[in-house]
Amino acid sequence: MTDVVEPGGGSAAGDHVHRAVLHLLTGAWRTQALHAMAELRIADHLARSAATTRRLAELTGTDPDALARLLSYLVGLGMLRRTEGGRFALTDAGALLRDDHPDSMRGLALMYGGPSYQAWGSLLYSLRTGRDAFSEVFGAPLFAYLAAHPDLGGAFQRSMSAGTSFFGAVPELFDFGRARVVADIGGGKGSLLAEVLRAVDSVRGVLFEAPHVIEDARRHLGELGLLDRCTLVSGDFFAEVPVTADVYLLSRVLHDWDDDGCLALLRAVARAMPGHARLLVLERLMPEGDEDRLALAWNMQMLVMLPGARERTLAEYRELLAGAGLTLRTSHELPLDVSLLTAGRTPDA
Repeated sequence: MTDVVEPGGGSAAGDHVHRAVLHLLTGAWRTQALHAMAELRIADHLARSAATTRRLAELTGTDPDALARLLSYLVGLGMLRRTEGGRFALTDAGALLRDDHPDSMRGLALMYGGPSYQAWGSLLYSLRTGRDAFSEVFGAPLFAYLAAHPDLGGAFQRSMSAGTSFFGAVPELFDFGRARVVADIGGGKGSLLAEVLRAVDSVRGVLFEAPHVIEDARRHLGELGLLDRCTLVSGDFFAEVPVTADVYLLSRVLHDWDDDGCLALLRAVARAMPGHARLLVLERLMPEGDEDRLALAWNMQMLVMLPGARERTLAEYRELLAGAGLTLRTSHELPLDVSLLTAGRTPDA
């Protein structure tokens, strides 16, 4: 069968394929457009009412003509919409870049369009050496660099809290009602722990984090009115987890480390766990086949950003848990391709 030839040459099928590849090749442009929208706080400026290009240029300190081009592009991307009088307003997607949105993704836009974007520019370095590009670009591994640069560290913590709508599903899938203490290990500023505390009034929380993260967590949990139900503990979770709890949380922590690091962390948690306790692991699982899963993209992100980091299959997590004397009990699907794994102490381990 002959393809239909479109006016001007080429075929409909050929045009579709070329458009698809162009869409992929210009992905970096979309990332930078959203990064600029976040950096200029366009969503915050439009939160109350629509505004003209000139007004937005005044508010953002930008050139009106250049800004007009960005705004038109953002309309095409579905982040903004045009209203009467040549004004621009937020769409539901655009509203997610508001700083005060309950599910704000502004931190993610700043991180992915900033340091992460710079590291991805050296992807070939990672592919040729097997080492993370972030260290090559910034002169230090990600977590050491964040500890030495508090402003960027704050942006990173905000990015980790972005796109976490799946947190709300965790108390729906796991019964925290019988737990007295829930410990979030490496829980950032405590966003997942906060979801658990708000869902179950009788639970007390413990947040175990690195010293430079604790103060940000203290502010966040204080703003939520939950600080009086939390104990904040700082330390090195590879060496010891000095926390006794009924439930332990590890949310998107294990994928940051190589197998040896994961085993050291899991063994530290297992040593702390009473016999009845449960460990909840939240991670994106690599597909066993060729299905399109978000873990495939995040697996590349881990390669670029952190030494030895990777996404793993369910079987690989089962093996890691077993190596720490833990048995995988259940696996449940959460939104955004995240899985909730539950594990307990292996008898006689």
